[in-house]
Amino acid sequence: MALIQALRLAAESGRQRIREVFHRTAERNAPTDSNPCELTGPETTAYFRVLSPECPEADLVDDRTWSDLEMERVFNRLNKSTTPLGAQHLYALLRHSQSCPELLQENVRANHAFASNPKAGTALRRVLRELGRSESAQLASFLFGQPPTVSPRHRLFYLVSTAAVLCPFGLLFSP
Repeated sequence: MALIQALRLAAESGRQRIREVFHRTAERNAPTDSNPCELTGPETTAYFRVLSPECPEADLVDDRTWSDLEMERVFNRLNKSTTPLGAQHLYALLRHSQSCPELLQENVRANHAFASNPKAGTALRRVLRELGRSESAQLASFLFGQPPTVSPRHRLFYLVSTAAVLCPFGLLFSP
């Protein structure tokens, strides 16, 4: 009787460990405020979505192939980024098939530059870590997107500002 209970307990313990390792729930994948480097799906793909119109379509891994190959799981296993921008860059690298050797060499050179100068890498990580999830998700579109348009009424702002500065001087000359 005790042997059967011990076997049941061991089997349940084994099942629990397998569930913890292989079954990822939405709660475990959801970002928490305690870890600002974890991003939601749209935040992770923001950098890729901004860069994808510039790349030839033959170099992009489409959504169906991405899901068929379960690349999201591969991304989650590979992602050891310390900043949200690092996670976004890794996602974009996985979605682009780097057929151009020059781009691959550029990535290798950047890696060697940071490996040879650890102080620069540490300083960059410290600055980028201060960006929150929402700021890093919007940074790609800010850097690579269209510049903001200036309203045609911006001249009115200059006129009102000039009038506000000149009003005290007008009081000096009024009778």
